[in-house]
Amino acid sequence: MLSAAYVVEFLAIYGISYFFIEFGPNVTTFIYPPEVFPTKIRGIGAGASAAGGKTGAFIGTFLNVIILSSSIGESGLFLILAALSALGLLLTLAILPETKGKDLEQISGESELLRGNLNNTVTSK
Repeated sequence: MLSAAYVVEFLAIYGISYFFIEFGPNVTTFIYPPEVFPTKIRGIGAGASAAGGKTGAFIGTFLNVIILSSSIGESGLFLILAALSALGLLLTLAILPETKGKDLEQISGESELLRGNLNNTVTSK
């Protein structure tokens, strides 16, 4: 039987590690896409982002097995995964727009589109 202290320690370590493992992928897959896609295609964009993430996870699962059975081994696999994680972080920071302090219309460019349509409507009358 496991002691209560061991269970508490295990749950704390598991919870912290699970938070950090899921923090990046879930943010860029499920939280960020609905903010950056325009309203008309927000569902399609979020779905495509989720599908891309799941496809990558599916392919990665099989590639991990292939890499583990090759001469690269376990340490090489972890180096590859660390490099891919760093590349994902750099691409996220470099390509995706900052959304802090902006409303959804500003982020997706809808505010400029709405202002343009409003100005065209006012000037055409």
